Order: sequence, then structure tokens, then C-alpha cells
Amino acid sequence: MAAPTAQDDSPPSTTIMDKNGDVLFELGKDDATKSHLLVSSKVLSLASLVFTAMFTHGFREGENLSSSSPRLIPLPDDDPTALTLLCKILHFRTIDIPTTLEVAALANLAILCDKYDCADCVRPWSMLWLPRWLPHAGDDGFGKLLFITYALDLPDAFSEVTLALSKDCGSLPKADAQSTGYDILPLDLTDQLRERQRGIRLGLCRAIETAVSPWLQIACCDHRSVVGKYFQSLYSAGLWPPSEAIGKLKVADIKAKIASIAVGTSCGGTSCYGSCRGASGTDITAGTNIKATLVKAVDNVLLSVRGLCLDCVKTGDRAERAEECRIPHSTQRLRTA
Repeated sequence: MAAPTAQDDSPPSTTIMDKNGDVLFELGKDDATKSHLLVSSKVLSLASLVFTAMFTHGFREGENLSSSSPRLIPLPDDDPTALTLLCKILHFRTIDIPTTLEVAALANLAILCDKYDCADCVRPWSMLWLPRWLPHAGDDGFGKLLFITYALDLPDAFSEVTLALSKDCGSLPKADAQSTGYDILPLDLTDQLRERQRGIRLGLCRAIETAVSPWLQIACCDHRSVVGKYFQSLYSAGLWPPSEAIGKLKVADIKAKIASIAVGTSCGGTSCYGSCRGASGTDITAGTNIKATLVKAVDNVLLSVRGLCLDCVKTGDRAERAEECRIPHSTQRLRTA
């Protein structure tokens, strides 16, 4: 008969945020992994109206609080690492706060900030952590920055993130997804971003198709060669037909493929006795490059896109209250891919 497994009856480890704390948070769901945080109800109440209600408005958790016998409050649904970090921030344990934070950890922290209504206290730290991740649109986890910047109330970062997500498909959750954190967002926000993605793709398709238009109006053998090479280069680069290719690529990849194509330039009439003047009055001078025309058209499409205004998203208003927004709409963040 096998010997019974020994039981570990040692008490959970305790991290002290305040040596005179009167509340003992119990973290974790499993007995083997549970831990405690000794915290101050006064400090937490100053930082959060939710904690104020918990400790002062008749909740059982707030009865008879005393540093001599801290009250145990189980928080099994909260991420232990994120709650520990939140308590360090609220108790000014600055030396123990990391200067960098992974996106997943930042996401868990943002969820707690939303739950306990204490984003104001965490915002300065988030402004230190976020810049590392903002340039990485399209990377795994970048979509989480959408609800992170929303929950932490960061209008500049939210504008930059929504601009990047508008340009790159595949980074948004599905409309019916129940991903943790995304339930913080307004129901129509991801649909709005998908509509913006479709609009940008349509604009890029139009730019690729119309950049060649001036050359099609000219009866010149040299230009026919340029046009033929243009379509052949687009096909070789995986950009033709654009209606099929553009929707599968990131904007940065589209621009890289455009940069790789090789096309000729206009003779400007120097080898065709002036027939480079189109019947409609189009005048393409010597040295004009169809690729440069395409690059400019693509840049114009991307420069016309702006990040979303966090204040407008949160209030549901648009132009009606634009003058009250923290970021003026006339200077809403623009960023090329």
C-alpha cells in the first residue's frame, strides 16, 4: 500500500506593502499557490473609489479593520502578479516597480485598473512602459494595446494604436470574441476599426490601379513598354491583382513590395517625336517614373488616415464636442507605416 502524500500545511507567503496594514489580500485560487498581500485600506481608498466603497460603505470586507488583526479578503479572480504590481504602485514601493513591462503583464494590469477604477495612479508608469511597444504594429499581442490604452486613459497612445490597427489587418479580435480585456471596449469599436481597414485597402487598390492611368492615354511605344513592365512587376511582387493581394498584406509589406518593383521612365517625347502628349492633354515629361507616381499615391492614402480620438470614443460624440477633446482633431496623430 502506497504511503499517503505529505500535505504542505505551511501558511501562504506574505508580501508586505505596509507593515501597519489592516487588510490581507489573498491571491490565487489553489491552496498550493496562494499568497498574501498586507496592504493599507487607507492608501487603497485614497487611490480608488472602488476600494473606498469596499472598506467604508458597509461591505463585510470593511468591518472592524485593524492593523493588529488584518482582515483577510480573498481575491481569487485577480491576476496575482498584476495585483501585486498595482499595490506596489499605490503604496509608492517605487524601488520594486520594473522599468519595463511585457504587453501581457501590462494588459493584466490594465484590466485591474478598470476593475478598481485607479487608472490615474498607474498612468505615469504606463507612459514609461508603452513607448517600447507602440512601434511594433503587427506583432503578436499588439492588439492588446487597444484596450490597454483605453483602460489607462491614454489619448495620445490610443490615437497611435488605432492608427496602426487601422492600417494592418489581422490584429483585431473577432467581433464575437470573449477575449479577456476586450470587453472593456465599446461594442462597436472593433467594427469601426475593421471598416477603416477596408477603406484603406480600397484606397491602396485604387492607387495601384490609377497610378498608370496617364501612361495609358499616350500612344507611344516607349510608354507601352513602361506600362507592360509595370503590370508585370506588380504581378511578380504579388500585388496584382490588387483586389486579391492587398487584403492579405500588412501596409509595411505592401510598401516594401512597391519599393522592389522595377519600371521604366518616360521618354518625354525625345524618342517618339512628341507623341508623349496624351489626347486628353496629359503631359508626362522626360524622366517621369511611374513607380514614383505610385509611391506618392500610396503615401497620400496613408497620410489621409488619422488615429481615433479617445475622448470621442468614450463619450460617443464626434464633431459635437471636438473642441473639448484633449487632442485637437486638427492635429490628431498621423503616422506613416
